[in-house]
Amino acid sequence: PSFLKISIPKTISAARIRIINAPATAKDEISTPNKDKIASPKKRKSTNTTKEIKASVKGGDNCIDVYVHINGEVVNRRYPTGNCVDTGVNLQKLGIPTAIISTTGSDADGKWMIDALTKEGLDISHLKVGNGATAITYMDMNGNDRVHGDYIEGVLENIVFDEEDIAFAASHDLVHTTLWGKAEDALPAIKAAGCKAISFDYADRLEHPLVESTLPYVDYGFYSYHKDRDEFIEGF
Repeated sequence: PSFLKISIPKTISAARIRIINAPATAKDEISTPNKDKIASPKKRKSTNTTKEIKASVKGGDNCIDVYVHINGEVVNRRYPTGNCVDTGVNLQKLGIPTAIISTTGSDADGKWMIDALTKEGLDISHLKVGNGATAITYMDMNGNDRVHGDYIEGVLENIVFDEEDIAFAASHDLVHTTLWGKAEDALPAIKAAGCKAISFDYADRLEHPLVESTLPYVDYGFYSYHKDRDEFIEGF
């Protein structure tokens, strides 16, 4: 899987970032030699000298990616991942302590997610466990192209960010969420409570209704565009 890399602006000193992640759904037990692997860059020494920076990525997409085929070969490889998970792990590896707010499943995949995030050193004090399955995305890999298949939402369908979650998120300087994080309704309260910066990954859904409705509360928007630089994207 690919990863989102974020460079924290120098203007955010003593920034406290936080991740709110979402739940997942898995049909089968975990049986893979890669159980302890979260797809993320190798650890490297951080050049950040601000030890008080705390990462808090707010979003709801923690899930298990299941690669069924790679270049036509059946592999069934499984990874604990998701935009918020990948972002949080990358920030943690850059030396920025990171917390996750989310809900994961009560199944074996949910335990795997908790164990993996704990091993990576993330703060999971606000990672809830819902009664149900952890989210799963089934995928194929053709060369360098990932082909998304079925998505099972699991406990993410009923994820809720309560007042304590909102207060915890707002106590950090940077909060990150995603298009499928289901945290959009909490953004006004987080912003009003004094959060200095909110980032939002809109993927390639440039015309999604959430682009317009969440922008008043978003400081850094991330977008993907599959075409060359053209008049549309220049105007966007």
